[in-house]
Amino acid sequence: MTTRADDLAVPMDALDVRTDVLAGRSTGGGDVARSAGRHGTARVAKAVPAAAGAAGHGLERRMA
Repeated sequence: MTTRADDLAVPMDALDVRTDVLAGRSTGGGDVARSAGRHGTARVAKAVPAAAGAAGHGLERRMA
């Protein structure tokens, strides 16, 4: 799971994206949340995790 979250940063770096809206559904929504958690929110204008679950990934403890 962490690899996909890290993979979101690669095209943003390559294209020199300064801000973007990250959206993902189901597992992709969790990836959006994990990416923001791992890489910060400075380049994320909006995060849209739809129907995303965080159970089993430790996010529920960090977000409480």
